[in-house]
Amino acid sequence: MSTATLEHGPLGALEQALQEERRALLDNDVMALLASTEAKVRALRQAEAHPPPAAAAARLDELRRLNQANGVLLARRRREVD
Repeated sequence: MSTATLEHGPLGALEQALQEERRALLDNDVMALLASTEAKVRALRQAEAHPPPAAAAARLDELRRLNQANGVLLARRRREVD
């Protein structure tokens, strides 16, 4: 799988969804958060159907960290709402 495929395929879609999720969390935009969550689930399903090559391990780790950071933001937002 080429670098271009990683950028525009499931990993690219996942990264875009995670970035949109982060913006939505920072902006307290519920509608954008719901849309980004849907996009993230779609991208994850695509990635499961077409697993990236072992060479994408570093990219996957970056995306994992971004997802964890978003989880921290989401937990903070939940505490603010409660």
